[in-house]
Amino acid sequence: MNFPIEKSLIIVGSISTRYGIKSAFENHLPIDLLEYRLDSILLELSLKEAIAELQGALCCRSLPALLTIRSKKEGGLIELSDSERSDLFERFYPFVDSVDLEWQQLSKIFKVYSLYKKGGKKIILSIHTLDRFLDLDGFVSSLPQIQQLEPDFVKLAVRIENLSQLKALTNLFFSFPDIPWALMGIGDYSTLSRVVLSALGSRLVYGYVDKPAALGQPSVLDLKESFQRLGIIKK
Repeated sequence: MNFPIEKSLIIVGSISTRYGIKSAFENHLPIDLLEYRLDSILLELSLKEAIAELQGALCCRSLPALLTIRSKKEGGLIELSDSERSDLFERFYPFVDSVDLEWQQLSKIFKVYSLYKKGGKKIILSIHTLDRFLDLDGFVSSLPQIQQLEPDFVKLAVRIENLSQLKALTNLFFSFPDIPWALMGIGDYSTLSRVVLSALGSRLVYGYVDKPAALGQPSVLDLKESFQRLGIIKK
């Protein structure tokens, strides 16, 4: 299934529960891409059950799919070894169109990056700082290494506690305009950051389908209403 890479703003609907897997069959969601948070889904289902139900859903879906298996360090909800995560990424490779891989953990699962890259799947390289704002100077120093990998999106999901931090994040658009950014805040500024950053050029914006996948994450329906009201997307 074709990834909507041509769209200037891609609305991602996150699915984190067994109920969400089933509800995604309903084709009324205001989204462009389905994200399956397997680390969260595994809280409700055994590994065997999760694989069976998710593969069944992926075979029948009407939207492109993104697979995310977050590590505990970056907000994952279940402890999985690097080997276990790699095995799951490889198992679902034929069924999904894109994958979210953590930059800081990439060396441990680099074979997953190589597999998806060689197969023409879209790759999001992400960094999460759940309890603090990002060290921007440190991040910028790592950008040449990130760009060498040619990810389709560079995603930052960081704790924002004031407007000055949100402004600092927006500067990335102007300092590095050629990078396909996916920027968002976590916490009290979650919704505001999605509106501001999407309006300025963030390519991906995340909302939940069934339950929040991150602190303060709005629903996809709330995102649609806010974006239409502000003219970021058409009604």
